[in-house]
Amino acid sequence: MAHSEEVYDGWVTSLLASRGQPSPPAPELHGQVMMKDTRSRAYAAVWGHDLWIYPNKEGFQLGVASFSVPLNVATVKSTGRHSFTLITPFKTFNISVDSSKDLSNWLDNLSSTISSALSSGQVLMRLRENPDNKLCGDCGSANPDWASINLLVVICQNCAGQHRALGTKLSKVRSVKMDNKVWTEPLVQLFVTYGNRLSTQVWAPAVPAVEQLQPDSSDEERSKFIQEKYSRGRYRRVHALAYSQPLMDQTHLCVKEDEEEELHGKLEDDRFLFSLENNSAACDVLDLREVLSVFLKEGPDHEFELVSLNERIVCSADHQEALQSHLVYILKVILPSGVSYAEVGGASAVSKVCVFEVGGASHQTDAWLLLWEDGISVHPVVRDAEQTLRLELSEITSHQKEPSKNTIAMVTADRHLSFRFEEQHSCQSWFEHLGRALSGLKAHAAAPQTRSHGSPSRQSLYPAMDVVSRGSVPQAIECCISHVTNYGLKIEGLYRRCGLVSKVQELVKVLSISPKSAPLESDEQGVLDAAAALKLYVRQQESLIPDRERQQWLHAAVISDERARFSAYRRLIQQLPDDNRATLNALFGHFYVVQMFSQVNKMSAHNLAVVLVPTLFQSMNQDLFRLTKELIIHHTLLFLTPQEDTKDQAEEQITAF
Repeated sequence: MAHSEEVYDGWVTSLLASRGQPSPPAPELHGQVMMKDTRSRAYAAVWGHDLWIYPNKEGFQLGVASFSVPLNVATVKSTGRHSFTLITPFKTFNISVDSSKDLSNWLDNLSSTISSALSSGQVLMRLRENPDNKLCGDCGSANPDWASINLLVVICQNCAGQHRALGTKLSKVRSVKMDNKVWTEPLVQLFVTYGNRLSTQVWAPAVPAVEQLQPDSSDEERSKFIQEKYSRGRYRRVHALAYSQPLMDQTHLCVKEDEEEELHGKLEDDRFLFSLENNSAACDVLDLREVLSVFLKEGPDHEFELVSLNERIVCSADHQEALQSHLVYILKVILPSGVSYAEVGGASAVSKVCVFEVGGASHQTDAWLLLWEDGISVHPVVRDAEQTLRLELSEITSHQKEPSKNTIAMVTADRHLSFRFEEQHSCQSWFEHLGRALSGLKAHAAAPQTRSHGSPSRQSLYPAMDVVSRGSVPQAIECCISHVTNYGLKIEGLYRRCGLVSKVQELVKVLSISPKSAPLESDEQGVLDAAAALKLYVRQQESLIPDRERQQWLHAAVISDERARFSAYRRLIQQLPDDNRATLNALFGHFYVVQMFSQVNKMSAHNLAVVLVPTLFQSMNQDLFRLTKELIIHHTLLFLTPQEDTKDQAEEQITAF
């Protein structure tokens, strides 16, 4: 008979939850003890990392305890021939046993358990070095302390119970705190490096919001979700060839027959599709979000290398334009927002790293490390966590590689930077690229000379960048673009929603006089004000496409053949005054980045064109709309690819080895 309804409900809930669960293992040590503080006999047992105190042996056999003492915060010491003291932050327990032999057994067992508990606490702390492991990988509950070691996911106690229901063949559930023998160093490193992030990418990259499990979800909802997620694989990303068994069989042949077999590649959304023949069905696919590093290879061949968790792929293009188009596409998929066109265009080595000891502080952050023409950039994966860091190559006073730790250290006059790579090849390749860049810098300093425009000192991703850079972009436009890129790419309705009229007018006035002192604010309204100020500033300037040439642009926009239409666009762009061309390049490059985030900000190229045509042309018609939309979508091809009048461009193809 329960004393109250609350006690009754607690017993029923606990008993129902334990149904079907295996019996706990026998305690490591148990026996009669005397609690000296209360001068009463009791029965004690060591279960896991806790000391449980029962009123008597019958209570121990029934599993009804008086209280428990967590040993991960306790210390033990002998205080007499047959007694010991257990000290915790909240209370000290004085306990005596029947004999010296019993005392020795209790002291040895408690000391060992305390040591094991402390070790397991360290495992938990190490797993939480990865921020993704601080929340349950299934429901999002804070501070989970269980894990499925074969599914590589850290989970809460409630979800752990449902994982056990899946069976050990599907999910091997272990306690982070108690199952210390399981947590070997390689397993810990695997969870620290990948953990819940990789598990989510594999098992649930896109769960519908209405089906997402919550911390307060019921047991029925939790059971259904976990069964759907892991047993039925409902939320997994489906392989592009999953519904064609013959092609899936062919995929294995592509991999197994010859590791150097030539394949043809095609980019589609965030995937790289490979086929045995040009324009044939895909035989393999690479998720670009799994790419860890990209390296532009030296030499006359147009090649770059992709490094993922499982493989390295060398991609060879037929010509520089194809290399440029594919590489820019890939980098824009994998890099976070806020990376400038100059960085993407001049990049020769890009890797995902863990940055630590920045500026002398002992914190770590995940980031993308870029080596490009003007120096080194560090872009945090989570922009709110850290600021972007940029260094000129001339600032680096020393650098070294630690192969055993996959780490590159760089020292400047005022900071020490260390970058840990996720695998050895990326570390080695990045170090080689850095060495070549620094050697080239020293050689240039030792023998300064003027380069001819047609003979750059190193291969550039954008061979037409020098043409674009002959003009200058108004500083006011650069300030607004930089501000919106840094703070507003994920704001819904960017460039469509209006700013505050008085604020926008004030910004335009200051931008026209002293752009660097413009009071640009980083909150949502501040970004909307900056975007509106950019549109108003451009509208107030002389048209970027001169009125005398407007009709030629309209004629180009109605050409039915796409290749001929794009060729006409590029010819007209080259005919523009240098400053106009540079400014248009900056604007449409920025709008291209904005539409890359259209799933979040809802501003596709179509929606942007609707908003921008009146700003750019002070009029609106269908031809101008089509022109603006295509300048956004095909910005790289139209602005950053050199013109070739002597031949039509063949369809871009890329080859992977």
